[in-house]
Amino acid sequence: MKIFHLKTRLGFRLGSLLSALLVVICTIFTSGCFKGSADLTIREDGTSTLKTTILGADLVSSAVAEAKDEVMKSNPSATVKDVQEDDKKGFEIIAEYPDMRTLAEKGGKIFARVPGKGEGIQEKKTWFYDMYAFDLYVGAKEENNGDDSDPQMQAIMKGFLDQIKYDFYLHLPVVPDKNNADSVQDGGKTLYWNLSATLTENANKHISVEYRVWNKLHIALSAALGGIFVVLAVVFFVLLKKSEGKAGAKKLAAFACILLAAAVIAVSAWQATQTVVFTTQDSLSPVAKEPAE
Repeated sequence: MKIFHLKTRLGFRLGSLLSALLVVICTIFTSGCFKGSADLTIREDGTSTLKTTILGADLVSSAVAEAKDEVMKSNPSATVKDVQEDDKKGFEIIAEYPDMRTLAEKGGKIFARVPGKGEGIQEKKTWFYDMYAFDLYVGAKEENNGDDSDPQMQAIMKGFLDQIKYDFYLHLPVVPDKNNADSVQDGGKTLYWNLSATLTENANKHISVEYRVWNKLHIALSAALGGIFVVLAVVFFVLLKKSEGKAGAKKLAAFACILLAAAVIAVSAWQATQTVVFTTQDSLSPVAKEPAE
């Protein structure tokens, strides 16, 4: 009987000691132990800038340094500078990409194609516009199958994990046709996703955006071509009224110009309003060897 009570008291004291230690650890981190963000700006000409910021308290400085090395692997030419926010120190990496394909290939794991989960960055070009899609998978290597640890420990660890922040911002030149952003700003052109759970809960996140950039030069050329045919048709009808000579040929030319103008307008309207369906073949991204983290 005494042995039972001794074991009970000992177990209780050990549990209390562990909880106390965890409380101390969490107190150390409550100022915010880790903060990361990826800020991608895409311009109308297809060039882009990716700014990656990672900040951490001194106790996680080694992890911050490892994250810096991982980011630099994909783009060694990027510029790096040290940054500080309150008691957190870290770095900011700014990388420039000349086109969407380079971004897909060198932007990092987040833009990789993960078969069955995300197609990465996709592109489909038409005469009137270029259509782009971000179909990104961000997640842990393994799915979260639940945690059987002590509820008290879970509650304490939650206080620690809540200090880990990871955000993704996407700034577009136009308002997207579709998106699943957590929130939008700047009239719909700035999209935001909270990716913290992908680090703290083994969760995964699907980023989905579709947008089109209109080709103003091609639109102007098409409009000019249609206008030329309309003008020619008017000219032939005017000549037809003024002169009886070769009336049949002039009438035929006038109707031909009208038909060509109508064809240009009809084809332009059809292509401008058709629904774009992306396939795996439209992906610009390399296949990831493992799920993006």
